[in-house]
Amino acid sequence: MSRARRNTDLFALLLACCCLTPAGWCDELPDRSLTVATAERFLDGELQDLTGYTHLEDSAADLLQMWQGPLHLKGLASLTDEQAESLSRHHGPLLDLQGLKSVSDQQVESLSFYSGDIDLSGLTSLTDSQAESLRHHELHALRLNGLTSLSDHQLERLCTRQGDLELGGLTTLSDAQAYYLGNHNKHLKLDGVRAISDEQLDLLCHHMQHLSLNGLTTLSVSQAKSLSQRRNSLELSGLTSLSASEAKALNRRQSRSFSDMFRSALKLSPSRTGLHFDNRLTLGGFSSLSDIQAKNLIQYRDELDLPNLIAISDEQAKILSRHEGGLILNGLTSLTDTQARYLSQHQNDLSLGGLTSISDTQAEILSHHRGNLYLTGLTVLSDTQYQLLQRTKAAELVIGDVMPLSDATLQQLMRKNPILFLHQLKSLSETQVNLLGRYQGDIVLDRLAAISDRDAEILSHHQGLLSLNGLKTLTETQAAFFSQHQGQLLLGGVQFLSDAQVESLSHCQGTLSLAGLHSLSDAQAASLSQHKGDLLLSALQSL
Repeated sequence: MSRARRNTDLFALLLACCCLTPAGWCDELPDRSLTVATAERFLDGELQDLTGYTHLEDSAADLLQMWQGPLHLKGLASLTDEQAESLSRHHGPLLDLQGLKSVSDQQVESLSFYSGDIDLSGLTSLTDSQAESLRHHELHALRLNGLTSLSDHQLERLCTRQGDLELGGLTTLSDAQAYYLGNHNKHLKLDGVRAISDEQLDLLCHHMQHLSLNGLTTLSVSQAKSLSQRRNSLELSGLTSLSASEAKALNRRQSRSFSDMFRSALKLSPSRTGLHFDNRLTLGGFSSLSDIQAKNLIQYRDELDLPNLIAISDEQAKILSRHEGGLILNGLTSLTDTQARYLSQHQNDLSLGGLTSISDTQAEILSHHRGNLYLTGLTVLSDTQYQLLQRTKAAELVIGDVMPLSDATLQQLMRKNPILFLHQLKSLSETQVNLLGRYQGDIVLDRLAAISDRDAEILSHHQGLLSLNGLKTLTETQAAFFSQHQGQLLLGGVQFLSDAQVESLSHCQGTLSLAGLHSLSDAQAASLSQHKGDLLLSALQSL
């Protein structure tokens, strides 16, 4: 790479960094155009960051729609209608355009057909026509956190869409708006609302998906009782205290655990486990606790998530261990042996995802925990610690991306876990492939970018969920082998298949995910119509 090119990349990086201020993304950036040459370098992996570019060439927009990852273009100050049309065909998970302060009705209509999350949080107003168009953006999140007001009619249109909705700029609601929001049927974030009447909260509590009200700093007992009627997770991270009576009032009618978070994204059957996370209460406002606060919090009997709690005393660990529901303490980065001993006595699911390492003593102590145990942050774990943890009575033990993963350690994991999350594996040894082919549980290998035909042959004999979403391509031979697979087969990263490959895969028995395919030929559609299980084609644009 030439010195001039290196200097250009360094300038773009410094520009992106310097334009981040405490108040957020700066209002004005020096003019910098995203050209075809820049887009090509981004697609080739030579350039990592596009956030410093303020203008976009039409031809560059055409190229960027080929990118399969999130597309961060929050530096763009304007779009043409043609560029909006091109970007709407991008097939990644996110299109970040939060630098746009205004857009035309035509541009919004084009963007409404985008097949991923859209961030338009720079917009400060919407027209009725734009609200109507955005109603058709479905199945994915729409972020409009810059809007400080909406008419009742506009909000009613937005609430009819089938996708998550973020309106973090709204600080107050009318009664009609609370009613419309209560009838929205996907995740809802209203973190700008600082105060809400009891009547409005009653209306809002008809909403039965995840609800975020992190702007509320106080909560009355009557409001807590209203929120208890909901049947899904709730975020109240603006609260820095909660009385015992308020915590009790928040209790739902049924208490459930939280490990289904891992399964929902994989479309796993809940019948494989009795675990759910519908009733989680997230209280991110607590970075520390007094003993009294700990006693108050455990009056809430469902899943309790304290993500920003960074330290606890031994006494607080003892108190929290008496909590009846699932307990998520992912903010803790270390534990004393005494704290580990108290928490091991907790009788429900326990997540300690902030721990990156544990001692042999702590591994032995935590093995006595009877609820499901989540140590997803671990990066170092000895074979001895693995063996100690395998003694747990828990139905499920989930550990982090521990490297390296020896064959002996993999065997230990296979003996205990009903599902193997092997995110750390970017390649498989011959021994590991043979072991996994005989494993009687679900397997997630989403970091694998390629496998051999022999690997495919062995893995095809596995029965259960096999997630290989990291694969970008398949050979004809691999597709033929996978046609024999019995169970859920996830190949969401594959973007192109021949007619013969699709015909082979249509014979697999169980759920088949081809979520990376953007189109199907007539022959492919005919083959898939004969598939006997569920079929996931979420990126499909046309037939």
